Amino acid sequence: MTLHPTLSIAFAAALFSTSGCAPLGHGPSPVPLHPGQHGQVGGQIDALVNVDFSSAAPQFPIQPGGGTFWYRFKLDDDIEAFVEAGSLVSLNGVFPYANVGMRRYLHRSAPPESAKGLKEHISVGLEVSAGVVSGDVGLPTSLRLGGLPIWLTTHPSVGLFYYGFAYLPVGVAIQPIESLEITATMGAFLFSSNFDLFFPTAQIGSSYSW
Repeated sequence: MTLHPTLSIAFAAALFSTSGCAPLGHGPSPVPLHPGQHGQVGGQIDALVNVDFSSAAPQFPIQPGGGTFWYRFKLDDDIEAFVEAGSLVSLNGVFPYANVGMRRYLHRSAPPESAKGLKEHISVGLEVSAGVVSGDVGLPTSLRLGGLPIWLTTHPSVGLFYYGFAYLPVGVAIQPIESLEITATMGAFLFSSNFDLFFPTAQIGSSYSW
């Protein structure tokens, strides 16, 4: 496998970033890049709600969110790498972060014109990502709805997040054209350090692939 020429640059950009926080959700979509595509740039806006069950009446204060940008690229047909960076914005300040990661597809969907069963509409990958104060392992999974350019997505993960030790999102991805993807995701960080909190999140994003 030939190392992608921008891999070292991507890793260096993340490692030298002044990152002291962690993302509010995964950046790159669980949907694989199409055959013939080699790279993707994208971004999303993030929102967070802090749910406190330690009191008799749960509290639901909405927190300011943030944003994430990423660059994703193929190393070969089944392996992708990415670097993402962004900031969490709260009443206490602005907290930047950066992550690097790699994804290997364990199963890829067939082209829609030849996909016959449910299995041939599903893609499943194994992803590992790490930042200065976070790291996780996840299963980015997407289900194409027949021949439509619409996917149902999820990316369950476990690891060290700023807001918990597990993350469970569900979403939808739409590609009005093959190079443009629009995503909407809702999820929650689970099992925070005191186990009295969980943190629902929401993201809206878009990306361009080539």
